[in-house]
Amino acid sequence: MPPNGFTHGGRLFTIAGRTGEGKTQLGVSIAANAVAGGLTVGFISAELDEDSIKARVWSSLTHVFKGRSGAIFSGKLQAPDEARKEQTCATLMEVGQEVQARGGNLLAEAPWGANADTVVATLRSMKARNPELRLAVLDHFHALAKHKGAPSNEATAQEERAYKLMTAAKELDIDLIVLAQMNRVGMDAIGKTQPPTLDQIRGTDALAHVSHAVWILRKQVEVDDMGEKPVHRTTGKLELWHAKVRSRQAVWKESTQTIEGIGNFIDKSILQIHHPTSTVEWDDTNA
Repeated sequence: MPPNGFTHGGRLFTIAGRTGEGKTQLGVSIAANAVAGGLTVGFISAELDEDSIKARVWSSLTHVFKGRSGAIFSGKLQAPDEARKEQTCATLMEVGQEVQARGGNLLAEAPWGANADTVVATLRSMKARNPELRLAVLDHFHALAKHKGAPSNEATAQEERAYKLMTAAKELDIDLIVLAQMNRVGMDAIGKTQPPTLDQIRGTDALAHVSHAVWILRKQVEVDDMGEKPVHRTTGKLELWHAKVRSRQAVWKESTQTIEGIGNFIDKSILQIHHPTSTVEWDDTNA
């Protein structure tokens, strides 16, 4: 995302994955890094409460600024250790001052019984109170209730939902990252080792259709076929498949402080997430 002062919003991005694959943690990591980069970010959850959102994002921020050894786990922020409370407060104050100096800001909302209309109203309220709002993360698409007047057909209702969210992103000139659920297609052992496809996003292809880009997240599996039948084991890493890119693939080059296009298309990136702080510790994209 470009720095503040450059208008480049109105895009909808989708990150899809099955339950427990790490969608929320990836969304938290994205939000924390955007805040650390000086942007105003909204995080809207249909599942977590507001305190849980803040604890996770601030935990991730401590990891971003202090590294793994100096990070505070989100669980410790929600249930502070009395013996370490002073140290925890000092770390949070230091990180908070750095975020403030950079101009970053976190807005967290957990509207009760949220539907698409509630989310759009929340986004409008965030933008009205904070005109500098650049990015919002929605966790997650399939946890939203049916909106008023929604068709009885589930797929059609989700299609309407997708268009409502896309329209809101364009209207408010913000980028919106939507976390979405996968269906059960390809959940067998073979499917876990084959490239995922857009039709595996549960219930609708409209979300993929209106998205500027779509990534599919899943646990990396290694296959041991030395025995009578193959054994599939997870490696502890995550695959982030680049399922759809509307324009070009590009990466940030720290050395030149520029965004540069990639010549040869990258099918997937391998991520390592530090789960206690919901932080992507590294990925292999630049490599």
